Amino acid sequence: MKKFLINILFFAAPVILLSWLFDGILTKGIRKSQTGDVKVWDEIFGGKINSDVVIYGSSRAQFHIDPSILEDTLGLSTYNLGIRGHSYLMAKYRHDILLKHNKTPKIIICSVDFISFEKRVDLYGYKNFAPFLDDSILRKATKQYTGFDCYDYDLPLVRYIGYKKEILGSLKYLIYKKQNETDEFSKGYCPYQENWNGEFDKVKATLKKIKANIDSNTLVVFENFLEEAHNKKIKIIFVYCPEYYESKDFIENRTDLVNIFKKYADKYAIPVLDYSNDTLCNDKKYFYDAEHLNVRGATIFSSHLAHDIKTLTNS
Repeated sequence: MKKFLINILFFAAPVILLSWLFDGILTKGIRKSQTGDVKVWDEIFGGKINSDVVIYGSSRAQFHIDPSILEDTLGLSTYNLGIRGHSYLMAKYRHDILLKHNKTPKIIICSVDFISFEKRVDLYGYKNFAPFLDDSILRKATKQYTGFDCYDYDLPLVRYIGYKKEILGSLKYLIYKKQNETDEFSKGYCPYQENWNGEFDKVKATLKKIKANIDSNTLVVFENFLEEAHNKKIKIIFVYCPEYYESKDFIENRTDLVNIFKKYADKYAIPVLDYSNDTLCNDKKYFYDAEHLNVRGATIFSSHLAHDIKTLTNS
């Protein structure tokens, strides 16, 4: 029996070693070959952000605020760290990782909206997290969602099952040093190029009011983030980005959300820039859908925001 176990170990050890080795090579290739959200994560972990101004929030941050426009107006390096599909629960973990590998920003722009305090069940965009599960902070974050299981965290290569496109992109990068696709992101900002898609027009007659999910744990996490930023002398600015004016009527507990933001703003002396009634909100030509500006709208809005922040910081 002893000899049998030794033989198994003799043959298994090289396989295990090669699996870990190939996992490391493949992971490096995926990190470097992919664009978009994976590229943003890679720059965070690689210490390449180091910006004076960073932008947090959901897709309404990621698609609405052009960091290059803020840079030109403020004279401060800027990076957009909005995460589509996620609330401030995931944003706080990303913030912790940012501070671990990059310098502390001077200003954090917090885009707030009706999903700011929700706790979704699934790990939206889970493939974007796979190459970074070796980090303890991100492991803790992703384990709070349905997406990866214990085998993905503890066994080599398992998390990449079904990642055909990503694996091919990794191999292409390792051989040719070329990224997998054209990157539409610019310092984390991803503009919508399309015009109004008309989906809201089709469903608004039958659309029922939505009650925003306010998760108590996410509220605690968010306030801890604000407290930490206050102690570190980081200036926080709340921003409510434009939304198509008709969509506001469909958030049932909108007043509750506004009161939460107001409470935190008062407690930590945080300025609030509210663009929910901006003139942009009245014209479909500036929107892709009811909640997201297209690139035309985002460019105008980013310019307005930049000048308003400049006024705030100079006062």
